[in-house]
Amino acid sequence: MAQIGPGAGGPDSVDKNDPVILEGVGENVQVGLPTDLYVIPGYSVEGGSLPPPMPPLATNIPDKATYKQPEMQEVPVISHERAKKALLDHIETQCCWGKGTANKITTFENLESSTTYHYTLETFTETRSTQWQMEPFRGQFIDGPENGIPVHPWGIPLTAVEQFRDFETRSMEVPHTASVRPCHRCQAGGFLICAGCEGRGRLYCGMCKGKGRRQQRVKDSQGVWRAGVHNCDVCGGSGKKPCSRCNGTARVTCPSCQGQTKLKWYIQLLVTWKTYKGDHVVGKSNVPKVLVSRVPGTIAFEDVQPMLYPITKSPDPEIMTASTRLLAEQKFPHSLILMQRHKIKVVPVTKCEYRHNNKLISYYVYGLDCRVHAPDYPDQCCFGCEIM
Repeated sequence: MAQIGPGAGGPDSVDKNDPVILEGVGENVQVGLPTDLYVIPGYSVEGGSLPPPMPPLATNIPDKATYKQPEMQEVPVISHERAKKALLDHIETQCCWGKGTANKITTFENLESSTTYHYTLETFTETRSTQWQMEPFRGQFIDGPENGIPVHPWGIPLTAVEQFRDFETRSMEVPHTASVRPCHRCQAGGFLICAGCEGRGRLYCGMCKGKGRRQQRVKDSQGVWRAGVHNCDVCGGSGKKPCSRCNGTARVTCPSCQGQTKLKWYIQLLVTWKTYKGDHVVGKSNVPKVLVSRVPGTIAFEDVQPMLYPITKSPDPEIMTASTRLLAEQKFPHSLILMQRHKIKVVPVTKCEYRHNNKLISYYVYGLDCRVHAPDYPDQCCFGCEIM
């Protein structure tokens, strides 16, 4: 802090001329890990991610010759009545859309059925990392190397609650890695020198700017408020006041050992399970692919394996291309691939064409719950409605 003497302006600040009443390690001193932390085989002092073990044995991976391939059928076209009802139901959910044109539809010029495929690939992975952790030592049990040899991080049995969950993490103390050491932050003193007063216990009073007197209104003997220069009511006229951070003691409790002077050190294992996802929509309709990916469909194909091969048989070559590309993309050198799953969802799409004012207009009914995509519907704004 800058030095501010009597007569100077500013907040509460240190008077460098005040004697230091306490010396030692300051609050602002940055410290790293203790230099005497021992090295444990399989663990790095610096911590970080750990390379996964070798992939599963080849016997656990399905043979390409017998690998499961999809068998799918086309989805049938919907009826005229269902196509019209789907449009009316869609209009009910749209603000300001009118039913006039939909109610006048008596027949469709054409109902053209097509099939859209939604291919998805999920890769369920596990990542392990370690780091040294500390906590105040209060006499708790210490599981150190004298109790056994620490197991390699990937040898500790931890499994996810369920496969293909989006994200899950768990941490634990690695057995036989704990020890007790004097606190390196405060040098086993239990306290640090207050950064607010720099070990002096008091500061210049910011209210009177260190003068001890200031302009203020006080009551006289008759109870009348009168303005004048008087002793500062904050510091009592001394120009100094106790440091509020340490209450004038010049010390604060060490945040590392919380005043216990000793620390328990141990290696913490952090395990993260994560599912990486990729997808691709294949279809010739004008329904946006993002809409197709969100609707219910028929799961025509699904396979789960420790390692998947690309699909080599499908009703559309684009599915095979997407499968090969996504499998190539989902490679994670710093994670262990536990399981992979891919699916093909079949989504029915019907193009519905009707005539309105001698103009051919179309909309699309898609998904098992018959949702509608109708960007060209004429009555999208009621009479008198203004869109701001």
